[in-house]
Amino acid sequence: MNLKRKAVAVIRAVLDKFPEMLEKFKEIFDREFMDRVLGAVTVMIPTSVKFGESKEDAVNSIQEEMSIENEGSEEEEMESKPYIEPDYYTGCSRKNKYTGTVYAHNRIVFGAPGTGKSFKLNDEQKDLISEGGEYERVTFHPDYSYANFVGTYKPVQDEKSADIVYEYVPGPFMRIYVQALNNPNDNFLLLIEEINRANVASVFGDVFQLLDRKNGISEYPVATTEDIKKYLIKKLKCFKKKDSIGNESIKSFDEFSDDDIKKCMYMCIPSNMYIWATMNSADQGVFPMDTAFKRRWEFEYLSVNDDEQVAAIKDYVIPMCIKDNKADHYIGWDSLRTRINNILTSEKCKVNEDKLLGPFFISKNMLDEIKNNKEQVDELEAKDEASRTEKDNEALKDMHQKENSYIKAFESKVIMYLFEDVMKMRPENIFIGHHKKNGKMIFSEICKAFEQDGEGIFGIEDLENI
Repeated sequence: MNLKRKAVAVIRAVLDKFPEMLEKFKEIFDREFMDRVLGAVTVMIPTSVKFGESKEDAVNSIQEEMSIENEGSEEEEMESKPYIEPDYYTGCSRKNKYTGTVYAHNRIVFGAPGTGKSFKLNDEQKDLISEGGEYERVTFHPDYSYANFVGTYKPVQDEKSADIVYEYVPGPFMRIYVQALNNPNDNFLLLIEEINRANVASVFGDVFQLLDRKNGISEYPVATTEDIKKYLIKKLKCFKKKDSIGNESIKSFDEFSDDDIKKCMYMCIPSNMYIWATMNSADQGVFPMDTAFKRRWEFEYLSVNDDEQVAAIKDYVIPMCIKDNKADHYIGWDSLRTRINNILTSEKCKVNEDKLLGPFFISKNMLDEIKNNKEQVDELEAKDEASRTEKDNEALKDMHQKENSYIKAFESKVIMYLFEDVMKMRPENIFIGHHKKNGKMIFSEICKAFEQDGEGIFGIEDLENI
């Protein structure tokens, strides 16, 4: 490595640690040299800055080395290109069709279980990309890594020879990033479910720096690795050309514009790329997020008593008690949910809001099934028993069996959640009615009691039967 190239590396290293030295360096070195310092980097270069060496000593050392050898071997063309900031502003922004507010680029929606976080983002992604664009959904988990999220080299089967070869395989972040750069007039969304189920500092890695955005654009670009650089040159449209008969190939280096070079040397999220995520802080086994990571996102909390969602469930009912192989009665789901939440937030329980039951803790699909099943049961039972056909009786039997399955589902969803996650150390404070009857505070016994007493296991006796 010649001394001039080494000098570029040293000055970059000094600027990384002492950015305030930039103006001083501009006074000392000529413009051509400083263009190289501030320009693109093709490889990582070892520097000669000694451990403990002051910034003044580093500057003096490199000036001495440059005076010894003013002319070196020919520099790589890419490194000699001056620094030119490419335009990542696409002018692509989108307002919420319901509220009129501009969608946030980095956004985390959080709240108690069943508050409709995924439903909300899924609904709004349709609006975001309604005029063009795509989205990709990914779910984080404890084993999820940077290699999964951004990309890495993996063994793949060659399409022509069937041999196993190693290729750079992009993750969802890289796929959406490339699409956003290639299609600046459309919006692209990366939707992350359960973002705090993985170690986000490890998953995002250096991409974390790109989350600092101004007007939707990353303020601090990140230098690409060699594998990402090659992948971007292969996939970005700006590096491709077509011949007279329409065959596509990669441009030669001489045909690369300064803007093109910057796009492969550095990653910078454009303004038409959105990253939205859901988070449930009440879940067990989630990873904490540090303050530096959280401040780069806009957080939106969904309440357990959101007016719109409460209105959406006001007509839903759930079956209670199994008697004669069918449900004994029905009660309003929102009425029961609200009473259980009131118990959880009482002085005896003092449960945090993020552990309460959201409106859709029981899924909308199941609530719809229960409602439709009850309507059919009511219709058949309204008939005189003597006038029912054998087919009617068989259908009614099947419907009653469904009622039993819904009661079992309530046990496995609501009762298990309350017993295992919310009130594990003090179950008697939520299963008040069961406790008053001296019932054992074990899950199987609580479920048996629920099948006999229904809402009575919570000490609730005054809800209207429907």
